[in-house]
Amino acid sequence: MSVYKSIMQGLDEAVKYQEGEVGARKTKISIKPVESFTSEDIKQIRNNLGLSQVVFASSLGVSKKQSRLGSVADISLKALPAGSFS
Repeated sequence: MSVYKSIMQGLDEAVKYQEGEVGARKTKISIKPVESFTSEDIKQIRNNLGLSQVVFASSLGVSKKQSRLGSVADISLKALPAGSFS
């Protein structure tokens, strides 16, 4: 199927759904709040990973200066590899 035909099919299905002519699968998701970390928690995580302040801050997308000001505590640690906190 061409890209054009695929897009047109999708649009046609969306219109039919909106008009109640067809049903659609619905999925309900929930999102857990991001954990809060104290500066001591963050220091322990960084030390457990064996990272310098500069490298750790960079992996979170902040500068070393921001990490010293405590801004790292407001950053999600999702960017770190799985199992980093053990």
